Amino acid sequence: MRTETRRTMARQTYGLAFALILSPAFLQSGQLSCSGNTTLSSLEFEIDGEDQIAFSPSVKSYELGTSASSALLRATASDASARVRYQWYVAGALVDEGELGVGGGEVTTDIPLGEATLRVRVLPSGGAFADYTIDVCRCGTAFYDRTSPVRLAPFPDDFWLINDPTTPTGKRVLLQVPPREADVGVLFAALMNETILLDGFSPIGGAVIELSDEPDPSSLPMTPSASLDPSASLRLYDVTPSSPTFGERVPFQLTAISRALPGQAVNHALILYPAVTLDSRATYAVVLTKDALTLDQRPYQPSTFMKATLSSPVGGEAAEVTRIRDLLFPDVIGVVSSPSLGSDAVPFDSIALVARFSTRSTDDLPLTPLSMREQIHAMPPPSYQVTSVSPGPGDVATIVRGTFQAPNFLENQFFIARDAGGAPRMTGTVNVPFVFALPNAAASGPVPVVMFQHGSPGSSEQVW
Repeated sequence: MRTETRRTMARQTYGLAFALILSPAFLQSGQLSCSGNTTLSSLEFEIDGEDQIAFSPSVKSYELGTSASSALLRATASDASARVRYQWYVAGALVDEGELGVGGGEVTTDIPLGEATLRVRVLPSGGAFADYTIDVCRCGTAFYDRTSPVRLAPFPDDFWLINDPTTPTGKRVLLQVPPREADVGVLFAALMNETILLDGFSPIGGAVIELSDEPDPSSLPMTPSASLDPSASLRLYDVTPSSPTFGERVPFQLTAISRALPGQAVNHALILYPAVTLDSRATYAVVLTKDALTLDQRPYQPSTFMKATLSSPVGGEAAEVTRIRDLLFPDVIGVVSSPSLGSDAVPFDSIALVARFSTRSTDDLPLTPLSMREQIHAMPPPSYQVTSVSPGPGDVATIVRGTFQAPNFLENQFFIARDAGGAPRMTGTVNVPFVFALPNAAASGPVPVVMFQHGSPGSSEQVW
């Protein structure tokens, strides 16, 4: 019995020693029966002449994001005789290493693509060691910040809905006018005058995601069929609990845009157009994953705001962070990351951006144009004036130009005028120019009338 007890105690002692040796604290500090000063007196990670970290000898880990491909690493050991070396790790694997020298030194080092960890190790002569780590994300950013008054993307977003028991959905859209130039403010005010009447977002409109850098189209699902691929980096989900397609993917057409207005920086955005009409009074989720890449193959990462919403609550956090987290958990994240979706599930740690939006009710959608049509049909035929008649080209015999008196339902140039009951109200008439192309075939018999309405920019001359 005593022999077995001694063997048991020996196994426990060896096990405890083995666990201690392999513990993270032991591996990182190397202090067991060793000695030496393992601190740094300075540490800099310089990009384009600017240090990216606020070093303190007592702080052993740092985090930053950058689009740069290289940096100047500079470190000084508190012990002038201590060796200082560095190592780059990606996904736990060593990808590069080198020496800064005795007492420290500096070196220009390449920054790996994606998420990487730079380990700076101090090795005094007494056998001890300690590591300082810098987590570096050489990535793009999917912008999302509801604490900023000027960033509206991603859009649509249920952040912009407020409770309203008088509407069919119980919600109402309430956007904020961003602090921009006067003309931009007027445009937003014009749009909001109508959107404030809506109880959700459009079931056919596009969704916009703003990016820090131009995306690589080959890393994105640009077509409806590609948007349903299990590996697609951008996805649209139905997250309406009562929907028969709850948890299923929705196909879409994707457009990537990179352009600038005069005197402004280039803006990069993705515009997602549903390939089918979304259900009314339903909720959907747009998810961008880290598999989406910039042109130089850097993965897009969550913004600081997005990271906060995907993390556990902390004291003193912004109210906007709390609100978005409440919108996403568990109704959205719990659905799109559910193992029950199989290959369509999004791993939680692969999310670069996720936004939720709810569609409006459409019961009264036809009421405005139907009311306008009824009022127009009750009016006498409009008057018109011919301003010119000229020969036409090719199969067109004659071109007639003129104007006609069209009913006007606008007030203040931008807004639909409405009566006390909300129906559109005619405010007068307006002269509308027209071009009438009479074909040669009309000389020998009746021909159909086709109305061609050009887009903007465009011209009525495009009809021939």
